[in-house]
Amino acid sequence: MTNIDLNKIEFFKGIDNEKIIADLTKIDYKILKFKKDDIVAFRGDEIKGMYINLKGTLVTEMLKDSGETKKIEELSNGKIMASAFIFGSFNNFPVDIIAKSDVEILYIEKKELLKLLTQDKILLERFLNEISGKAQFLSKNLWESISNKRIDKKLAEYFLNNEKNQIVELNISIKELSEYFNVSRPSLSRVLKELVDNKKIEKINDWINSETDILKLFTKKDKLSEYTIRGVVDDIVERYLYVTNATEKIPDDIDEMIKPYVAQRLLFYLENTLYFDICIPICLATFGKEIKLDENVEIIRISEELQKARQIKCKYEIATEDWLAACATHMIVLHNYSYSKDEENSGISLFQDYLSYPLEKIDEIMGIVRLATGYEIGYEHIFCVPQDWIYETTADLAAVYGAKSHFVNHKYIKSNWINLPVSYVSEEQCDDIVALYDGYQKNEKRLKFSLMRYNRCVLREELDDITTDACIGLESLLAGGTHTEITNAIASRMPFVISKVENKQYLPTNGRKYMKKIYNLRSRIVHGDKLKDKDIYIENNQTRIYIPKMAVDFLRIVLVFMIKNPIYLNVEEIDGYIDSLVSKP
Repeated sequence: MTNIDLNKIEFFKGIDNEKIIADLTKIDYKILKFKKDDIVAFRGDEIKGMYINLKGTLVTEMLKDSGETKKIEELSNGKIMASAFIFGSFNNFPVDIIAKSDVEILYIEKKELLKLLTQDKILLERFLNEISGKAQFLSKNLWESISNKRIDKKLAEYFLNNEKNQIVELNISIKELSEYFNVSRPSLSRVLKELVDNKKIEKINDWINSETDILKLFTKKDKLSEYTIRGVVDDIVERYLYVTNATEKIPDDIDEMIKPYVAQRLLFYLENTLYFDICIPICLATFGKEIKLDENVEIIRISEELQKARQIKCKYEIATEDWLAACATHMIVLHNYSYSKDEENSGISLFQDYLSYPLEKIDEIMGIVRLATGYEIGYEHIFCVPQDWIYETTADLAAVYGAKSHFVNHKYIKSNWINLPVSYVSEEQCDDIVALYDGYQKNEKRLKFSLMRYNRCVLREELDDITTDACIGLESLLAGGTHTEITNAIASRMPFVISKVENKQYLPTNGRKYMKKIYNLRSRIVHGDKLKDKDIYIENNQTRIYIPKMAVDFLRIVLVFMIKNPIYLNVEEIDGYIDSLVSKP
């Protein structure tokens, strides 16, 4: 038996050491030893009994999808590992467990544990209290983490639960607190700053500032060349002079005043993970109100500060593109992004390449806006807003770093910029954007391909490209697994969809005929036939309909319908409804 005084171990506390040893001699047990940094258990490993930490410290961690490691808790002497998972139907470690120091662990196999607990009622009660306490802790933690409460509400509750005499002593870092709330560190820092600025909380500045203690940063100064350090110092001084509008003598407390600028500048070089928000100004549309799509996605008005800052970051070869990018009034914002540096991606160039940004996510959001409005909008600029760090700045402008992009219809680039249409997104359309986004998220896998085809249609100029993409998108939604001729299958289902949506342009009775016209045009395109006017246009009651545009309209109508009525993603439901109408006397 180990020479550790078991009476000092929490699970055995208050029980005579000799009695504990006597009880243990009646069962089989093992003392497991691990060196510092050893992996004690991986997430998913089977739990075969009870593990009590007798000596040293263990750390529990969980690997996120992003590749980052999230620390859950530390297990000091006497703590039981994953006590809530010993019994029940799921007997696997929920986290990775690493030895923070040399450790010794008492292992008691499950059946032997039952023997121990049945022969000692005190130990039985302690075990039940242990797993009950753990379940209550996990339940409380889960609620606080996933509840829809805003960050400021979560903070308020945390402060109330931890205050003594109206003072809250924070003994954990912002990073640890953000993990506890299941929010990003930059978002938490932003809310804390707002609370301080609004004087809703006081005496927290020191805690916030300690997160970027410049002395700690300088301990890694060997990573920076002398040339780089001198350039950084020059930039910091220039930044300070512009922001503070310093025109008089240097103040006595300059070292304290300049410290935040130094910390922000050096974070770029010295932190392995950088946090930022991604902003995508929307060309050719202005919005009646701001929109929150989810916790990390919103469409908001571009502030005057950001408007000024972004103008110098993105210049195009064609003047029209400059105007397209510059005239945006609103932007999509993706909060809480980060990237971890490596040898390949270690500089600012990453933020100047549009391919580095989550284009698929951006295009999905843009596609939803296009669906809700029917507008041929796009974007010509992507930029990031750093959280707590800067690379370089101009005068006193906000620190932003951007990339040129080319995701508007090229016909607008050829146009006289002053005549370009700027569409107004009404408040009702804004609400529709939110509803469509929510519905799309629930069936993203089924709808993504067609939405991407719709986006392509909007960005295309040539009628053959527009028509082909629209048809492919329609087929993915309406063809299903039909064994009949695709054209007929889609043509028979299209009138049903048109009849179920609010649409004044197309009548359900013409749906089949129109689909035949669309597929006739597609067939001629595919076979390289010379197109005539009758192939491209439909004359209907003195109205001339451009068939490629109609194909795009049909794809939009079907997408909106499917998002709002996902049951019909199974096209057999459409056929069943049509058959029921036919069979009625």
